[in-house]
Order: sequence, then C-alpha cells, then structure tokens
Amino acid sequence: MNITINKGGRINWKTLKAASSSSSAEEEEKESSTPTKSKSSSASVLLSPYDKKSIIDMYKALENEKKWTLKSGTVVENVMFEYAKECNYFHPAHFLVLDPYDDCWLEKFSQNELREIKTYKPIKLEPLPSEVLEYLESYKGLCDLDSLTDKVMSHGVFHPKRQAEVYWAHKSVMEALDLFQYKWLPMDEKTTEADVVRRVFPFIEKCFDESVFRIISGEKASIASSERKNENRGITGTRAVERKDTGHKVDVIISHLDFEYGCAEAGLKGGSTSLKWINEANIKVPRLMRDMLWLMLKPNPTAINDVTVPSFVINGMVSIKPSLNLMIEMMAIPKHYVCILHKYGPMSFPSKIETFYKQLIPLLTLTWQTKATVKNTLKALDNDQTVFIPTSNIPTQPSVIPPCPPSPRPISKGKKRKSHDEDD
Repeated sequence: MNITINKGGRINWKTLKAASSSSSAEEEEKESSTPTKSKSSSASVLLSPYDKKSIIDMYKALENEKKWTLKSGTVVENVMFEYAKECNYFHPAHFLVLDPYDDCWLEKFSQNELREIKTYKPIKLEPLPSEVLEYLESYKGLCDLDSLTDKVMSHGVFHPKRQAEVYWAHKSVMEALDLFQYKWLPMDEKTTEADVVRRVFPFIEKCFDESVFRIISGEKASIASSERKNENRGITGTRAVERKDTGHKVDVIISHLDFEYGCAEAGLKGGSTSLKWINEANIKVPRLMRDMLWLMLKPNPTAINDVTVPSFVINGMVSIKPSLNLMIEMMAIPKHYVCILHKYGPMSFPSKIETFYKQLIPLLTLTWQTKATVKNTLKALDNDQTVFIPTSNIPTQPSVIPPCPPSPRPISKGKKRKSHDEDD
C-alpha cells in the first residue's frame, strides 16, 4: 500500500483504512482464484476456479494406457473425471478415491461394472490365529459382569513375548471389562476424544506392541500429508519463501522408519449422521490415506498393487443416547491410478454388559486383521527392488500415482485467518 510504519511510531489507522478500501477490488479478484485457509469442513466447501483447475489438471495428466478399463469398455478414470467436473463441492473423486458403495456411483456405473470394481483384486483379510480365536470364544454365552470377570481371571497370565497375540486379546478383554467394573460407561459431556482413544479403544494401539510399528498419538501431523503439501515449495526470487505447511492432524498415526502405514481419528459430536463424521470418514481420512500411499510408492513403484493403508474412524455421541462406533477403512490400488476405499462397519462398542461378547469380538477381530494387513504392506515394500538413479531431467524420484490436489480453502471475509503453517 506504499505506507511506511516506523517501529515504535504512531499508526494512522485512517490512512490504512483508506488504502485498504482502495485495493479491495483487486484483493477480491485475487481471493476468488487463490486458495486460502478456513475452518470449514472440506465436505461443505464450495470449489473455487483455482480448485477446479487443479483437479482437471490432475486428471488430464493421467496416462491413457495406465487407466482402468472394465470388461464393458468403460474407463473408470474417465467416469470419475466427468463426475468430478459436475461436483461443486469437495468429493473423494477429486483425489482419485472411489468408494464403490457410495450411492453417487449408481448412476455412473452399471451394476455389473460396480460388481467388477468391488471384486477386482479384493483385500484378503487373514483369519485370527487359532489360539486367539479359541480364547475369545471362551466368553461365548457369558452375559453378566461376574461370570465374565471370573472367566477372564481363570485364564491366568500369558507371556507378552511368546504368547503375544493371546496376551493382547486377554488384556483387551480385561480393560474393556474395567469400563463396566468402574462405571466409566456410559460417557458424559466431559468425555473427550482423547479419553475415548485411550480408555475405550486402547486395544487398537496395543495390538501393534509386538510389531515394529510405532504408534504416535495425540493430534499429530502427518509427514506424508506435509510432504505432499510442500512438494513444490522453493525459492522463486520474486516473493518470499512461504512458510512450511503442516500435514493433516489425526489422533493416531501408525509409522515405521520413513513411512506412515495408517491412522486413527475420533469424533464425539452428532453421531454417524453428523457433518464431522461425514467429512472425516469420506474426505479427511481417505485423503490422508492416499497421501501415505503416494509417499510410500515413490521409492517402491512395483509394490503398487500389494500395499494397503488402513484407518480407524471412531465416532460417538455423548448426549441423548450415548454410543461409540468404530469403522475400519482400507485403501488399495487394484490397477494403477484409482484408489478403492473398502469400509468395514461401523461396529458398536458394547454399551451394556449383556452384549459384551457379541459386540467386542468383531472389534478385536478386525483390529488384529488390520495389523496383519499393515505387516503385509511392509513386506511388499521390502520386496520392492526398484533402483532409481537421478538424472538432470529427473533429479528426484516421482511417485507412480499423482499427488492429491490442494484442499479447497474458501475465503472467510471479516474473520481472522489461520496461519500458513496450520492444518487445513
């Protein structure tokens, strides 16, 4: 604005206001095409021309010979591209994620085509180890707190190393029973998301104790998301270097060495029909899962059809009718570009002791199967023998799938904006 303010000097606010008003037209035009930060949910964000251009550019850069052609001749990426252009609000199709059970695809694909998409290279979940299955089945038919407590005590102790899987199952049952012993359930208004992750669903984190994976909890920013956001950050010479964007923040991140292999997110408002649940289960978490796939496939391109990234999405209500649900999502790439989102659940955590066995066993089973899937992903990455030698034309190794386009960031006029390094 050509206004100089000296340190310690008096500020003429009238001059600043006048200068601001004179440049409002220019700023309005700039804001309509440039992404900014907002606290609005991505699922309810109206896409700007800048957002739509980023999405179109991503689709146009896809190689035709690598696209997924169904038996009917339909090209999956082309159908998704047309739908993505129709949408005015953010949708998984905008970052090449397809949930074949989403009703929006019923009008875009035939029943036979959807069936082919669902069954092509499906995720195969490993069965529970026999000793774990036998242990869990020992609680069948027990529907009161005393008999369940007597049974868990009768099993004695298990070795945390030599009997790691049964040790985890035993500890999970004991800690779940403690919630009823000490009347921690049902939840009240003071319950936090951290309480739910730490007290109700500790078996998720502890399932990975015997593995090489590290569980990072407490609203941690994803490295994969940050890498994608800052991929093109550098020196331009025409403007100051932008501050580094942090990655999406979630309640739990599953990591090992250079990569992240999964995540967990919890919410306690509105239940499974709330905007928060819809946004996290269909936008935020799948987007982060794809970021993880994008980063891990950079040095491991041949593992593209053998890796799966999971997420645990916890949802609940602390008012009216208190409840807690867990849905497990798994993302895989059956062909080359399209990431298929598989959903398991939601599954309810036992709200009363009479349904303890019926409702807890599916939660423990799917959690263990998720860990087994993560272990298989690590094996697939270790088996990749791709050697990349940088050249002047390709100085850094690209990923075999394109990065997600930037998140839509609407203008919130008259409101304080978030800092550049804050999560969107």
